[in-house]
Amino acid sequence: MIHTVTDLKSTFSPERHALFSNYLPVLVEVLNEFHGVNYSIRFWSFILSDYIQGYITKQAGVENKSNAIKKTDLWKKKLIHTFKVLFKRSKSHEVYNVIKNHNSLHIGFPKLSEVDDDLGKALPYYMWDLKVRFKKETRERLLEICSLYDSNLSNLINGIPAELLEGFETVFNRIPLFNPTEKIFHYHLGSNFHKWVLAKYTENGAKLFWYQHGAYYGEMNYGVHVSERKLADVYRTWGWKLDEKDEPWKAYRLIKFKERFDSISVTSATSGILIPLTGLRPQAIKKQNAPVLDYLEANLDMDHYKLLLARPRPTNKVFSRKSSFKNVVPSCFTLTSGLKRIQEEMKQVSVVITPVIPATIFLECIHVDFPIVGLLTNDQPTEIIKPFYDFFLEQQVLHITIESLVTHLNTVDIASWWERIIAMPPYLQFKATFANTY
Repeated sequence: MIHTVTDLKSTFSPERHALFSNYLPVLVEVLNEFHGVNYSIRFWSFILSDYIQGYITKQAGVENKSNAIKKTDLWKKKLIHTFKVLFKRSKSHEVYNVIKNHNSLHIGFPKLSEVDDDLGKALPYYMWDLKVRFKKETRERLLEICSLYDSNLSNLINGIPAELLEGFETVFNRIPLFNPTEKIFHYHLGSNFHKWVLAKYTENGAKLFWYQHGAYYGEMNYGVHVSERKLADVYRTWGWKLDEKDEPWKAYRLIKFKERFDSISVTSATSGILIPLTGLRPQAIKKQNAPVLDYLEANLDMDHYKLLLARPRPTNKVFSRKSSFKNVVPSCFTLTSGLKRIQEEMKQVSVVITPVIPATIFLECIHVDFPIVGLLTNDQPTEIIKPFYDFFLEQQVLHITIESLVTHLNTVDIASWWERIIAMPPYLQFKATFANTY
């Protein structure tokens, strides 16, 4: 079980959400006073959230020597950012022309004709490279404000990014307003630039539809959906409803997943398993994967499962994170680069194992009716997910222990078992509630 309730490092921690809720109004008050404006908490939330979350992460002690991101990963991240800025971004005037000429705009969705038909015009991908310098006189003025608060809040205020302090007016004025009350933004995923656009336009009357883009939503009481929902006028989910703002909708990401899955022909499928590995930092990688992999190595029926694939989650399409997992993955597994489409690796095996549930791969497999088993690690399930968890536990799709999971794999005929599962009413109801595409 992953203890998200008591772990401040977890983005699903209630304590973390409480801290965020305490810090945000303090910074809003400081920045409004500093700039002589009176923008709403909603406005500042768009552009402050990443900074506040980073501050809480440092408080939680994530950044220590044993759990630090490698320098090689940092320079790779910087290289990818530079590439996006120089080669992938649209010119700013092209982006603003789209905003000017269209009233229904969507941001960061998979490329699907269905998205355009439903949501309007795609706002081109854009990243701006904000190079704002700290100014001594500005920071001295900020220190005077810091003196009014305790040491913790003083540190929070003193670390406000330059784009929100020294460069705020310049950055804010770079975004032109075109009839904001007539605009509707549909937001899936985006860059820092898009958050500035949403902040300015919603502050001036634009409507915002925010869309679920992965798992955990609807399954856990705390998570990113809590803060995202606060910013949205309407919060569109993959089929569930927990709040008056929630509107059951279709999962465009799952539609794209199935499109890619169906496009791959089966060329070398065999009896085997695929494990999508979890974790980004070295300590988390070992903690979340090693116990599962080691037990599989010792107890899985290798005569039955001929191919064992372990797949690291890529952070981008260029650099593999394979090296981060080499000391964790046993030799009986083939450690892939993670750069191929996961659908290609699924087509090589008979079942997927996920070390954690909730997981997006679980919903993706369910959507295409591909066999999957997993360890239930949700320590704060919502009321609407509990009956489905009970069903999947009873049918041995989900397991509480790795011992139970491996015993099931060693004794079941995957094909006939799964064929029975996908025809059952609770399975179909789960698909409609958490992986809807209609």
